[in-house]
Amino acid sequence: MVAALALALGLLSGVASASEPTPPRPQLRSCDLGMPRPFRCGHIMVPALRGDPSLGKTKVAFAIRSHRDTSKPSLGTIVAMDGGPGYAATAKPYAASLIAALGPVLRRRDLVLYDMRGTGRSDPIDCPALQAGLIQESIAIGECANQLGPNYAGYTSAEGAEDLNLLRRALGLRKIFFYGDSYGTFFGQAYAVRHPDSLRGLILDSAYPGNDPYYRTLLPAGLEGLRIACGDAPTCSGDPVARLTRVVDAFHRSRRSTEPLISFLLEAGTLAPRSYLSLDEGDRRFLPSLLSFSAAK
Repeated sequence: MVAALALALGLLSGVASASEPTPPRPQLRSCDLGMPRPFRCGHIMVPALRGDPSLGKTKVAFAIRSHRDTSKPSLGTIVAMDGGPGYAATAKPYAASLIAALGPVLRRRDLVLYDMRGTGRSDPIDCPALQAGLIQESIAIGECANQLGPNYAGYTSAEGAEDLNLLRRALGLRKIFFYGDSYGTFFGQAYAVRHPDSLRGLILDSAYPGNDPYYRTLLPAGLEGLRIACGDAPTCSGDPVARLTRVVDAFHRSRRSTEPLISFLLEAGTLAPRSYLSLDEGDRRFLPSLLSFSAAK
């Protein structure tokens, strides 16, 4: 998985590319992403590592769909990117959900799905041990970097931001709307810092804070999400955060790991509907058994 590798390398490392020439306009071909309306796909070639031209080039791919109302001119282009990092924007599940979410916005706006380097159609990284979780992640990341060789240093948000700017220029686009989901919101901030004049708008869906590489806001946000979900549900009453705290304390006293519990809380906002309520339901079911749970340890 490129996710852990990219994070380990430092997502905001600097890249010098002010004088980088614009690639030739990419050739487009019809491609089937499983959508009712066809896309046209293409790619450009970009430096594998801008600080070392000897490492050659890598492919950055995309899929584009014109606005629906062809009787009127386009009102602009939305470039969209999925999260992870590691997920492909050109994958059907993401493309379908994005198109459904944007709905009427796409009537007068073109859509470009951008696969960041190493993902989807953009020369995807293949590190089996890391992708399948076969060994400890910290070890698997190192093995993946060894497999990639010197090119491993090119899998950063900074390089990806320069790739996107090259793609924008190659497509002849002046200013774009950027739509980022999850890690794509972090990437969007990295892009906006480097190329603010190329943006008409920045849309961040399920945003990560760009100023905190340790994501320390996730826990308070998760607790607040738990409170909101309980307050909005007629079947939930009382203080769900207090219930969760009691469960966590019980795990600590019994020397049991709370990692799966806390991880679920931090990710519940991106999981299936009712995930917060499912977590609280588990807490409520567990609390009556606290005495026997503690005695067993």
